[in-house]
Amino acid sequence: MSRDDPARVLVFRMGHERFAIPLSDVHEVLDAQPIQRVPDAANTVLGVTSIRGALTTVYDVRSLLSSGGTADGALLVFDRGDRRVAVAIDDVFDATLVESGEMLPVPRRAASDGLLSG
Repeated sequence: MSRDDPARVLVFRMGHERFAIPLSDVHEVLDAQPIQRVPDAANTVLGVTSIRGALTTVYDVRSLLSSGGTADGALLVFDRGDRRVAVAIDDVFDATLVESGEMLPVPRRAASDGLLSG
């Protein structure tokens, strides 16, 4: 898929901002789960939760995305090889197609690592 092709994305909310992630990157979306805090964990780690019997680290990326909110509405779950992680978000919307011209530019301070595309 070229950069000019429409992308199928999952739209989610954190605070008052909406974000989107390629749908193919998300393993599943779950309602918020009880999270057990981990002593001395990094500020971006909310803790761990059990997803189908497997302990899964739950991250809070609000500070990375410069958004507010409570990040306690749902979990986006990602599988990378044999590792499963989750990101806590406020709300999730439908999957949709997004044209490259519909995306806003990446904020300058977030663009340096190349992970965000718009």
